[in-house]
Amino acid sequence: MYKSDLHLALYNRRTELKYLKELLVDLLSILTSKSLSEYKGSRHFLRELFACQICIQGIDNFCRPETINRLFHLFFTTLNQPSSSSSSNEISSNLSESSVEILSHFCAMNGQLHKNHLALELTDVMYEKELMSQFSRVLDRHGSVGLLSIYLSLTDFLNDIPLASDLLVRKKIYQRLKHIDERYLNPHLSDTYILISNPRDPNDQLINKVKHLIYHDLQESIEHEGTFDVQQAFTLLSKFHCKVYELIEERYQREFVHSDEHFYYVCGKRMDSPDYRTFDQRYVE
Repeated sequence: MYKSDLHLALYNRRTELKYLKELLVDLLSILTSKSLSEYKGSRHFLRELFACQICIQGIDNFCRPETINRLFHLFFTTLNQPSSSSSSNEISSNLSESSVEILSHFCAMNGQLHKNHLALELTDVMYEKELMSQFSRVLDRHGSVGLLSIYLSLTDFLNDIPLASDLLVRKKIYQRLKHIDERYLNPHLSDTYILISNPRDPNDQLINKVKHLIYHDLQESIEHEGTFDVQQAFTLLSKFHCKVYELIEERYQREFVHSDEHFYYVCGKRMDSPDYRTFDQRYVE
C-alpha cells in the first residue's frame, strides 16, 4: 500500500532485524576496539547482542502507546508556550498532574472489548461471536477444535446437573457425555482423539473417573432407575470443565495470539501480507 514510501525496517520484524544487524556491522568498527572488531566471532556475537537484545527492546519500549501518549502530550502542551523559567516550571507541574487522553482509546478501536490492551483475553474471545469463529478456525488448523466442542457442551449441560434426579434429565446428560467419550476420548479414533489426562502422572485419573461416571453411575441409575449422586457428578464434571478450559487457554496463548486472525481483528491486515505487496516484491521473492 505504501510502496517505496515505507522504510525497509517497517515491513516486518525480520526485515527490521536485518536492517539493524547491517547497520551495527558498520557501527562496531567505531564502537569497539580494533583488536576486538577484527575477529569474526566477536563481531557476530556483539551484533546479535546489540540488535536482538538492546536495540529491539529499546525500539519496542519507545513504541509503547504510553510513550507515544506522553510525547503527544508534551508536544501539544508546550507548543507556542513562552520559554521563561517560570512558565517552564508551571508547565512541568501541570504535566505531572494532568492525565493523558489523546490516545486513550488507541487500543480500543473496535469497542470496549479490548480494554486498552492489544492482546485479547480468552474470556473476551469465548463470549464474542466473531472472535469465537476466528478462534475455532485456528484451533481446527492445529487439530484442537474438539477441546472447544467439549467445553461448550460441558458449559451447556452443567446447568442441568442439579436437575439430574429426574430420569429424563439423566438420560439427556448420559447421551451427551457418551457422545463426548466416543468422539473425543476414544484413543482408537486418531482423527478426533484428544489427550486430556497426563499419561506420565499415575495420579491423574480424571478421564477414568469421567468414564466411570458415564458407564457405571449414570448408566446403572438409568437402567435400574436407581438413585444418583448429583453432588458428586457435579463436582467431577466441574473439574473436567476446568481442565478443558486450561487446555484451551494453553492453545490460545500458543496458537491464537500469534495467528493472523488475532492480528487482523485487532490491528487490520499485516504489512507483510500479500495484500500489501507490490507485484515487483512478489516477483523478487
